[in-house]
Amino acid sequence: MRWLLGTEILIWVLDTTSPRLVLSAPSAVGVAYDHGVDQDGDDLPAAGGKGRNEVPFAQRLDAWVADARIDTAAEQRSRERWLRSAAEQDATFAGVLLDLAERGGSVSVQAGTGRRHHGVIGVIGADFFALRTLAGREVLLARRSVAQVRADPLEVATGERSVTTDLCLADVLSQLAADRARVVLVTHGAEGIAAGELRRVGIDVATVRTEGDPPGMVYVPIDSISEVGLG
Repeated sequence: MRWLLGTEILIWVLDTTSPRLVLSAPSAVGVAYDHGVDQDGDDLPAAGGKGRNEVPFAQRLDAWVADARIDTAAEQRSRERWLRSAAEQDATFAGVLLDLAERGGSVSVQAGTGRRHHGVIGVIGADFFALRTLAGREVLLARRSVAQVRADPLEVATGERSVTTDLCLADVLSQLAADRARVVLVTHGAEGIAAGELRRVGIDVATVRTEGDPPGMVYVPIDSISEVGLG
């Protein structure tokens, strides 16, 4: 055996008569073994604390944007429901008629007298509205005398708007009297029909010259008129 310079030879002497000791190999003093040295580098957290299986940031951002859209849509629907509820609480019969007139759909109107008319709503006055019937006739209906108006189920009228005109039924009758127009005045009573030439309209009364032999003059209180047929 050759001795190389710098080589240390350690000789361990054991007493054959003493209990056998189990000796371990010496380790470096003050140096802890790092188990992470033997780990696969792919299993270690990436820079910034993100693991390899974490959802990419771009994908997470898309999810956030989608969630924000859902929240916005929900808020919009909630606001729309609130607005509809507020509009319904402010609804008036005149406002409903105005909505139906703008949509131009056919409606069925039943007066308090039991008479029915089918047509399209036209002019909306302060206390009346005009209806053009399917037969092409014009009928003026006093709002107070209308029992109900039926419309298409899809034609939902909120009726929150107000009618701002001051034109009332008496004003229209005055204009018709100036033209000696032929009218049919229907009043609240079952027999309350006066047909003929409208001659005069006073403060609260309309005068109709009826046709017949002999002709007669009928005086109708304006407040009792439920509808006016023209032509």
